[in-house]
Amino acid sequence: MSCPDFVLSARGRRGIGVVQPQSGLNYPFAAPSADIRYLVADFFLSYDDGGEYSGENKVVPPLRIKYLYNVGCEENDPPANFFTPRCATCADILVVDSNDTIVFDSTLPDTDASISAWGSDYRIYAWKQKNQVCHLVAYTTWAETDDDAKHYAKYLAPLNAELDGRATYKIPKRLLTLSVQNGSTVVATDIVGDVFFRNGYNTTIERRETQNNNFRVNTPLVFAAEAGTGAGKYQNCDPDSDAQTVRPIQRINGVQSKKGDFLISAADCLFARRPTTQTDDDLSPAAVVQQQIGADCPPCCSCSDYVDTALYMNQVQSQYVLIGSRVNDIKLYHEQNVARWRDQRECSVNPLKLLLVPQKCPYMDVVLMLCNPCQDCIFSSKLTLELTPTVYSPATLVCGYTALYSPGIYGRPIPITETQTAASSIFSAQFPTIKTGASAYLKFRVKFEQREQYTINGELRAVLNADDTPVLTGCDDTPESERQPAVALRSETLYCTPEGLTERPC
Repeated sequence: MSCPDFVLSARGRRGIGVVQPQSGLNYPFAAPSADIRYLVADFFLSYDDGGEYSGENKVVPPLRIKYLYNVGCEENDPPANFFTPRCATCADILVVDSNDTIVFDSTLPDTDASISAWGSDYRIYAWKQKNQVCHLVAYTTWAETDDDAKHYAKYLAPLNAELDGRATYKIPKRLLTLSVQNGSTVVATDIVGDVFFRNGYNTTIERRETQNNNFRVNTPLVFAAEAGTGAGKYQNCDPDSDAQTVRPIQRINGVQSKKGDFLISAADCLFARRPTTQTDDDLSPAAVVQQQIGADCPPCCSCSDYVDTALYMNQVQSQYVLIGSRVNDIKLYHEQNVARWRDQRECSVNPLKLLLVPQKCPYMDVVLMLCNPCQDCIFSSKLTLELTPTVYSPATLVCGYTALYSPGIYGRPIPITETQTAASSIFSAQFPTIKTGASAYLKFRVKFEQREQYTINGELRAVLNADDTPVLTGCDDTPESERQPAVALRSETLYCTPEGLTERPC
């Protein structure tokens, strides 16, 4: 199929579930390669590990997506050894472990697959098998300001699609089959599915009332053996005779007794006893049942113990929360005091300040600040910023992000002039008069030509409009020999990968 035009949305490429918008978009992968990154919004695989029963080829985490078909739309040739999809319009997936052992293969014949839209921003792919289920949620739209929009390969064999451990669930080991031993050597074929127990000769099975003891549900089953009960006594070997003879039990669970006598005992909280009946004040052995085996095991802890433990844990947790909150408040106050002291010191020594804030590759936000700690006003001035990348990459102004803040001016856009040299991009702007103790700052955004990782060096200077003299450090009471033309320097690296993508969310 051909790829449609890119669809832009306010929710485009916004994480769901584990991945909230502020957490990044790597999930459900650990460190995805560029060929699958930003394609999968969420993933879940519940699988059965056959190695838990056979002892061979156990699943060894981490799991990864080895092949993915028809989730992307860009036509390409199948990679070598790519699995065979169920059909041309089907979507299929192959998940393997760290040893390349297959964990989930949607191309198996018993797979029940479906594809459904989830709003206009996501599409859900589901594959269900007898003991396994796999769900994949794919993005279908891009953010309105996203420059990384691209299509993905139809036959996709990602370089790295290792799954986050939270995206997979291994079903615990459990009983799958039963087998019945007939005699000492013959074992019947494994039994799967529903199993029904039925009375035979000289046996009865009785279901007792279900009991609930400290949230433990027990339904006792009593297996009793007495001559003539259940299906009755065994028939005489003579097929022409209807006479019944008493034939003692000679083997129980493979344990044989030549004379038919067995000694059954129990230990700890298990019991083996002969039930009794009570008539008035007299006890006598039960006439129907000869032996009773059961358990009377109390729970490890009573409900009150769990309640007391939980309350104590909550109390301790509350104390630590209060201590942590107080320590965090003190830390924040200290950090604010340090930041305020540094700002005042830097402002008193150097009236210029420069901030470079990397944004989504290849954008960067710029803040130019001029503050006045002196008694005299700083009359209207021109601030000039020179940006010099470590590689040749001219910077251009991005419209819609320019704003000037000063006393009486709250975010007004102003003109900024641009000049390009062989190695640098130069931006200039006019600042108003700054009164004593006041400051002004201008913020704007620039876009660099090269989408790769490199460092940008910034140098900020200022001159007075009246006579083009530089704005100096210090004030009038500072010795003339110590006053120098003010300059602010800053270096920052773009949030770009070698492939030109954004290294981390802004």
